[in-house]
Amino acid sequence: MRSFRPALLLMALVSSLFMAACGSSSTASVPAGCTPPTGVDTTKLSLVSAGKLTVATDASYPPQENKDPATSSIIGLEPDLVKEFAKRLCLTPNIQDAKFDSILTGITAATPGNQNYDMSLSAFTITSARLKQVDMIPYFTAGESLLVASGNPKNIKSKNDLCGLAVAVEAGTVEEAEIKLVEGSSTPPVLNGAGGACVKNPVKLQSLGTQDQVIQALQNGSVDATYQDSPVSGYYNKKAGGNFVEITTVSPAPEGIVVRKDNTPFESAIKAVLKAMQSDGTYDSILKTWGLSNGTCTLDSACATGAPTA
Repeated sequence: MRSFRPALLLMALVSSLFMAACGSSSTASVPAGCTPPTGVDTTKLSLVSAGKLTVATDASYPPQENKDPATSSIIGLEPDLVKEFAKRLCLTPNIQDAKFDSILTGITAATPGNQNYDMSLSAFTITSARLKQVDMIPYFTAGESLLVASGNPKNIKSKNDLCGLAVAVEAGTVEEAEIKLVEGSSTPPVLNGAGGACVKNPVKLQSLGTQDQVIQALQNGSVDATYQDSPVSGYYNKKAGGNFVEITTVSPAPEGIVVRKDNTPFESAIKAVLKAMQSDGTYDSILKTWGLSNGTCTLDSACATGAPTA
């Protein structure tokens, strides 16, 4: 028969709790020979994991972030920026692939140091709705555009031409919130909502889990158009040999690094590192590597001080 030993069980429980508490320390130990930026105390950053910079990204949004088919490692503009942030803060980068519409909750949940991620770089457009939940540090600008099949068979020229058509977007994006009313994200009127251009003939919206699925829907004829950020449209059109038609709908707007509102030491450290990267040319070099120099947005420029898009 199985024996039950309360004393041993209690000792094991206490021991496991003690070890868990030690293992979940959120202070960062600085590697030998590495000096954080002046004024940054890495022991006060309330990190998810000691010594690591844990960052969420939806790795299906190239060229900003996607998985390398050969290695499955996450590559792109934003992973390269994350690695530079970690290097300068004397931390190890811990980039985690996450569903886009789950990232904000993963950052804001629980108390500082007990959330899922320290921050996110994942092409988050800065909007008034998002700023109610998190702080966002401007670092890039991107417009929005539609992709349609070769020859543009539906003669789509603007968003208002999407009425009655099948359109795919990635769930949780601003593009989704421009078509249907999304609580906490949309700013009315939206295309399918009251006062919207398509309220009488709604867009047949497909909100999909990843951008790869969005593009696949266009390739297999399931939808008439896809709607996403312009750099992403350009990437997939080039990958398809120029067989899509790209239709610009929205001028470039700032995107932001997502951080908690209640972790000032961490946010200040990220801003300090970003400013240093922009001052010494590292930031420009990373954007150039990914062909995204036209998305430059420095902390002291107009794009960083402008109003959110919605």
